[in-house]
Amino acid sequence: MPRPPVSAVLITRDAERLLGPVLGALRWCEEILVVDSGSRDRTLEIAKTHGARILAHEFEGYGAQKAWAVSQAAHDWVLVVDGDEIVTEELREEIESRLERDAAGYAGFEVP
Repeated sequence: MPRPPVSAVLITRDAERLLGPVLGALRWCEEILVVDSGSRDRTLEIAKTHGARILAHEFEGYGAQKAWAVSQAAHDWVLVVDGDEIVTEELREEIESRLERDAAGYAGFEVP
């Protein structure tokens, strides 16, 4: 069974330092959603060059901001990534493998 589509979701503000590699490591996702809360650096420019869908949302605190971002995702399976967190090739393979095998039997997975 093919794996279901995945939305990668990031909340950002002035995250240009590592954003390029972070987004590059997510190109396997069907959607990359960046929810930004007022960046003044190159964050939005970098996100655009990686094909991310960008939404502006006033920062409400980390939990609330991430929850709002997840609610805006296009797909049921959502990978929440921090703006300085690069998904390794091994993690990508594990996620895709698990979703291909087990997606129908689970509501989510936790990545330590």
